[in-house]
Amino acid sequence: MILIPIGLDNASVRRMPWVTIALMSLNVLAFVVLAAMRSGVERGLLSQQREIVAYWQRHPEVELPDDVARYLPRGAFANAPSRSAAAPSAGSAQGTAGDERVLAEMIRNYRDKLSRHPFQHLGFVPARPSPMAIITSMFVHGGLLHLLGNLLFFYITAPFLEDAYGRAAFAVLYGTAGIGGLLLHWLAYADSEIPLVGASGAIAGLMGAFAVRFARRRLKMLYWIFLFFRGTFFAPAWIVFPVWGVLELLSALLIGTQSGVGHLVHVGGFAVGLGGAYALQATKFEEKYVAPVAIAAADWQVNPVVTEARFLLESGRPDRARQILNAALAVTPADLDVHHALWDAYVRLGEANDGAKHLQKVIEHELSSGSIDVAVELWRELSAATGNDGPPVLRWRLASALLESAPTFSRDLLRRLAADSEAGPLAAKAAGKLAALAADEGERAHWSRVAEDARGDPVIAALPPSEAVSGPPPFPREIKELTVSAVRPDGLVILDESGASGLLRYARVEAVAGGIVTDAAPPRVVVDLVLNWRERHIGRALRIVRLDGCRINARALLDRLDLTPLQAFRALVEQVASQADAVVLPRALDGEGGLPMYEDVGELEGDAYVDRPAGSA
Repeated sequence: MILIPIGLDNASVRRMPWVTIALMSLNVLAFVVLAAMRSGVERGLLSQQREIVAYWQRHPEVELPDDVARYLPRGAFANAPSRSAAAPSAGSAQGTAGDERVLAEMIRNYRDKLSRHPFQHLGFVPARPSPMAIITSMFVHGGLLHLLGNLLFFYITAPFLEDAYGRAAFAVLYGTAGIGGLLLHWLAYADSEIPLVGASGAIAGLMGAFAVRFARRRLKMLYWIFLFFRGTFFAPAWIVFPVWGVLELLSALLIGTQSGVGHLVHVGGFAVGLGGAYALQATKFEEKYVAPVAIAAADWQVNPVVTEARFLLESGRPDRARQILNAALAVTPADLDVHHALWDAYVRLGEANDGAKHLQKVIEHELSSGSIDVAVELWRELSAATGNDGPPVLRWRLASALLESAPTFSRDLLRRLAADSEAGPLAAKAAGKLAALAADEGERAHWSRVAEDARGDPVIAALPPSEAVSGPPPFPREIKELTVSAVRPDGLVILDESGASGLLRYARVEAVAGGIVTDAAPPRVVVDLVLNWRERHIGRALRIVRLDGCRINARALLDRLDLTPLQAFRALVEQVASQADAVVLPRALDGEGGLPMYEDVGELEGDAYVDRPAGSA
């Protein structure tokens, strides 16, 4: 399983991160320069290593020197094929001594060649600590993947910490974390001849500092399981980086250096980063010295109020941030940075629905400027935070913009828009677009009918719901109010008022109707399961099982405690309708957001149980 961060929910900075750019450039330059120097030496070392192992295999009477593991890679002998079982012949002591001298000479030659490897001079060797090597080791990497992995985490954290702490403090934090990680490893493995290379300790320090300074910033995580299941999700930095730090500590305790990774370097750097961030926070260093300079020297035009608001948000004061942003919006109502920051403030306050209009303005701007991918990501954020898809106009624009680049996503948006009874003319336009895109005549006919129904009579559509359903008298009905005690794969376990239970199989349900009735406080959900909808034209009364939401715990029945009660009841209705392949009577499932609302049960029945032309629901 692969799980790595690939981005942030907000990647804006106030100034060009020159120290970050310089450090990344130095690491890349060092890798390119050393690559040619290393290749010849490493080929020779590998060849000599194979010769040593082969000689050791051919002479089972020869013992390895005690300190060989300090120079040859770990496991080189342990993973070699079995040695010859032949015992040395009598009187061969002189021969054995000669063989041992040959092996010792081979190992000495290997050590001499190894001493010429760049890592021996530029890397940090615990057995031969050098102040200069402490610095140079942080710019040397063992391979391309080692370099790219470090640069990824550096890119995720460094620009934002440099922006927050200032260039000088950031550079000091980076260097101190790298040195701290190396020193902790040196204390544990002081006699090791294996050089340490890489910026991992310093970058671990940035991760620790990021977990404190930007604790609420959400990281976009990529997961990849068994090469088949992959996707992304967002997780806060205060969870992601500390969990990584704990795993590194466990690896250091349980594995040590056997994996070839300096886990203690990571642990030491992470601890330094955590401590440094808390120290800067306690002394208000950023607030006193960095923020005023950063605002004055911003490389691109950012409203200083937005900068201050971002600082307040990261400091856990979203109410104050919202206050100053609203004041700024009164002066510059078209400032998109203010709108975006206001959205973040509302989300932090748990009032995403109230702040949705601000993010919608940003999304509309991104669509107008052609930044479709950005608009889609922001829309996903809006939908996840508010639980709805946003206004119909915004959804129509998104679907139209994505029709060529992401047709599946676009059609899904159009379907949901066509099913939204509150979308008005745009529901008809969405259905018409789906009809035009239909792959076969059946699908085209279906969406054409939906478009006609959505257009309707403009005079009738303007009337209140109670007047809009005027027409033929309702069908006669026999209604029995029951409750549900369990949900089974084949049906619902129902209870009557006496406590008697029975199974209502999904196959018996022919139609579903329902809505929210507001004739009492609090409003209640009422859902009708119609058992003989197909017999409505032959004079028989409709047999209806009525479920009252006040008497049913849909969250517990579905084992979906993550849903609100209304969302859970809607999910239950959808499950019954899907399993039964039942007709969904008009407005029973009112778009994506919820159920329709009625003043009383009589209005619900008048809306659902009215004769309609053949071919309609």
